Amino acid sequence: MFKKVISLFLIVFCLHTAVFAGDRAEFINLGFSRDSKAFLFGQYGKNESGTLLYADVLYHDLVSGENSSELSLSRTYPDSQRSGNNGLSALLMNLKEYNSMYTVDIDYTQTGTTLYFQLPGQKTGDMISFSDYQVGTVYSVTFVMRPQVREPGTNTALAITLFQTLKDGTQNRYEAGSLIKPIQDVYDFQLKQVIVSPKRDYVVLVFQTTEYDIDNNTTNIRYYVDSMKIK
Repeated sequence: MFKKVISLFLIVFCLHTAVFAGDRAEFINLGFSRDSKAFLFGQYGKNESGTLLYADVLYHDLVSGENSSELSLSRTYPDSQRSGNNGLSALLMNLKEYNSMYTVDIDYTQTGTTLYFQLPGQKTGDMISFSDYQVGTVYSVTFVMRPQVREPGTNTALAITLFQTLKDGTQNRYEAGSLIKPIQDVYDFQLKQVIVSPKRDYVVLVFQTTEYDIDNNTTNIRYYVDSMKIK
């Protein structure tokens, strides 16, 4: 199984050859559990000073819609000046350790279907629409952030509404997030990807976040995942 993971990362590495300057993470979809109850993803990169590689393996519980800190693992490694060291090697090491620590039954070959992908420089409005052409379903998603005026150091609350129109014309509405419970240290969200699970029973929304690092007085790019169970 781990050989399959290495092959997956080699493909991703070829697609993402740019090394981000500063503390800007790269996202990777690691896959869904075989029982369709969990989604595993990673983020990796190099710290702003260029001295450390960091890698997070993050567990999202699809049933509760929550990100689990108990089943996630974050690690940092010295930058050994190896060729192409953009944090991918750190993520591979972290994932190997993760698999030895947790018995999470992730199928790394089952990464679902990407329904929406924000291209570099692409501007998005208040509503983003996309389709699942395989089953003829049309979606649109809106999200609200509070407070309306946000700046470094602001904790932001996020509410998401997903509208679904099935092939037969049936319309459904789903909601996630909360305007009551702020997400700590995040003051901006951008929807980067929408992924439907292999069984098409969950929609996963991947947000790129801008976080303020009070220790270094800098902003970091990271990722946050939310999800909704759909019909």
